[in-house]
Amino acid sequence: MKLRKIILIIFVCIALIAIIGYLVQFIKDKKANDEFEKNPIYLNHKKQEEVSNLIKGIEGIENAKITIGTPEGHNYKAASILLTTKEKPSEEQIKKIIEIMTTKVDALEEKNITIINNSMDIIYPEK
Repeated sequence: MKLRKIILIIFVCIALIAIIGYLVQFIKDKKANDEFEKNPIYLNHKKQEEVSNLIKGIEGIENAKITIGTPEGHNYKAASILLTTKEKPSEEQIKKIIEIMTTKVDALEEKNITIINNSMDIIYPEK
């Protein structure tokens, strides 16, 4: 009878040690994940994804690949948008894209946005 109690206590102790180990690892992983989500590169990627999805919601836009960056040595943001469309984007579509970009991307000015079509022609700003 005593042997069974001792074995049971040993198993309970092993289970508790395993649970504590799991909790410690969980806390470490959570902290690492929180730090990763605050990383500027990760945040920039998420913003590009968000804006791309909004632009793809404009009728006639099949796909939009967004790149947002801060040129080295400067304190402003610049963005390029590679659009995939069946037809040349209308002036109204371009205005909507510019509005989305300047509204959703902090410190991005209209003059720092370039839009390119799937033929690699610059369609905004017009030349």
